[in-house]
Amino acid sequence: MAVIAFSRQLGALGDEVAREVASSLGYTYIDKEHIYGEAERFGLHRDDFEKFDEKKPSLRDRIFRDRLSLYKSLLQSIILQFAKKGDTVIVGGCAHLILENIPGKLRVKILAHFDDRLTRIMEDEGVKKDEAASLINRSDNNRTGFMKHIFDADWTDATTYDLILNTSHIGKDEACRIIAGAATSERMQRESRDALPMLQKLALTGKVEALLLADRRVDARYVSVSVEEQGIVTLKGMVNSEGEKQIVEAVAASAEEETRVVNELLVTVLPVPQAEPM
Repeated sequence: MAVIAFSRQLGALGDEVAREVASSLGYTYIDKEHIYGEAERFGLHRDDFEKFDEKKPSLRDRIFRDRLSLYKSLLQSIILQFAKKGDTVIVGGCAHLILENIPGKLRVKILAHFDDRLTRIMEDEGVKKDEAASLINRSDNNRTGFMKHIFDADWTDATTYDLILNTSHIGKDEACRIIAGAATSERMQRESRDALPMLQKLALTGKVEALLLADRRVDARYVSVSVEEQGIVTLKGMVNSEGEKQIVEAVAASAEEETRVVNELLVTVLPVPQAEPM
């Protein structure tokens, strides 16, 4: 039931290593295409979701942070939905941050020396040295800005990973063996079994929050969602009307089959939302 969350530098063979690990262990492989597909189930067009993915948010998006909040909530929900299935490799999506406090996960970062990355990008993309360097720098800057503005985290912080491998020093095959060995250790398997109930609750909580944020009929800014017992969603906070209260309950109930909702929302007049400063 282990989950392996990969973060990687462009040109460091991270995607290749992740796919090989998933194949060797028989794990489900999840990348951005799977994440985009799940986002569309929430009613968000692929292009709207993709413009935020591992990219530094624009000035406009940083001012109107409701868009970033929706993106973050959806991303967390999607990653948790995949993770709760277990035996999964997740590439990107800030999965290493979203799963930070979950037992039974292995957070891996794949990196390499700049010159080696440069050579690989020149070969893979068929571009000259200057363009390859530009692609690498843009990717690094985007991922740094993305994690800073979405999760207030430092992409280069080694403490957010459990295992960091440099493919300039070890080959792809050796990296795969190291990761597979760590993921199948007795401790990892024991912790991953214990993590399942926690993941199920967090996944349901995250899905309800994302559905509410994506639903334009409701103002979810003051709605709190919690799942203390599996399958039971408790709603607390404030909404604008009795009708909105019932919509919120219906949205929460639609998250999963047999979801029971305890609706403790209060009806009041909510303040008008305003743009936040950067």
